[in-house]
Amino acid sequence: MPLFTTAAGNFTCTYDTTRRQLLACWHGSVTDTELYEHYAELMALAERHDGCRFWQLDMVARNWHPSGFGRWFGNEFAPLAHAALGRPLFIAYVLSPAHYAIANSPGTEATQLSCAAHDVYPFFFDQAVAAQEWLAHQQAHDEPTRPRSTR
Repeated sequence: MPLFTTAAGNFTCTYDTTRRQLLACWHGSVTDTELYEHYAELMALAERHDGCRFWQLDMVARNWHPSGFGRWFGNEFAPLAHAALGRPLFIAYVLSPAHYAIANSPGTEATQLSCAAHDVYPFFFDQAVAAQEWLAHQQAHDEPTRPRSTR
């Protein structure tokens, strides 16, 4: 399986050409600054690979994000991602049991609604297999890219 990988400290980001998916993993805690830099790296890698819109992000070993992250993700990242990729972005997060409990909160639901307004769909899973199955389902039901009109 051909891969393109970049690593920065305790974060790895890989593009799997066979699956046509971006795979990332945090291997430990990160600072707030590092977290925002990692999302910039994810977008850059997605853009380098034909606007990859199917991401599996493993944050089992990572600390939960800062309190303002959800607001930033829904109000700033989601619109930028949609503008850059031009089509829906599907993000499958693999979480630890403690994170999974936090993710099922009203604050997270508000972030998901904000993201959906920009065609960005973050979903949370407690197992990598379930995340992978969800991404594969999204890919299988994805509409092919339509050629742009030349008129």
